[in-house]
Amino acid sequence: CFLACLALDLDKSEGLCEGGQCTAEVDEEAIRSHYADLGQDQVFKFADKLSADERLTFFQQLQKINVPSVVGDLKAAQSVKPKVSSDAQPLSHQTKLATAGAEATEKWRQKGLEAIAAGSVGFIVLAGGQGTRLGTKDPKGMFDIGLPSHKSLFQLFAERLLKLQSLASGKFAGSSIIPFYIMCSPHTCEKTKNFFAENKYFGLSADNVVFFSQGTLPCFDFDGKLLLESSGRVATAPNGNGGFYKALEDSGVLADLSSRGVRYLHLSSVDNALARVADPVFVGHCIET
Repeated sequence: CFLACLALDLDKSEGLCEGGQCTAEVDEEAIRSHYADLGQDQVFKFADKLSADERLTFFQQLQKINVPSVVGDLKAAQSVKPKVSSDAQPLSHQTKLATAGAEATEKWRQKGLEAIAAGSVGFIVLAGGQGTRLGTKDPKGMFDIGLPSHKSLFQLFAERLLKLQSLASGKFAGSSIIPFYIMCSPHTCEKTKNFFAENKYFGLSADNVVFFSQGTLPCFDFDGKLLLESSGRVATAPNGNGGFYKALEDSGVLADLSSRGVRYLHLSSVDNALARVADPVFVGHCIET
């Protein structure tokens, strides 16, 4: 996947403040009335048992949630019916390396390496998930996938970037820096940052490893009612890989990419252990086409 650009504000991850305005002080009665009008007053079931500080935190969270918007999104998702088409056809234009020929492949490789040397290419990994299905609560990128080296997924990506930077610098003049952007989640960001710091960023410069968080959304039951995580907190969950685009908008990464002069971004999921990160042949082909 290649994009033209890139953008973190954890306070906005549950963000949904109407008009983007959230204040420290809250009007409890107004919030209660608003939620009651929307049929969501079940969230106050335990509110009267909270301490003053817990109540403030709870009502601040409620103030941030744009309930009509998220309920509307939920209903829209529930109303979608899968469409099965028998008219599906292959893309009209496709390039296969097996038939492209050595000359074309080498031309794309050189074009990709030149872009990398110029500092125009970045790499992003979607790493918000925990390794629950792998038997660990750590971020998936920290997982030892059973290689003889016992290298984690994060280490594999970092070392491939280092090698690619070396290859580009040996061919063309320029910075040959590939910024490494890691989209984590509120549940995994701290551990991910600590893991990189403890491992000295696997040889990469810390200035070129950028972490940003995907957003979260409130959790609902099948009847569209907000669920509580505890007596004083609405349950939330990461909004999935689809939240990538909003995370770019809400974070400072877009400005960071612009300031670095990055024009091309290679995107990969964290569990793609075989990903050819910022593959110069792919980069060059995308630039040309």
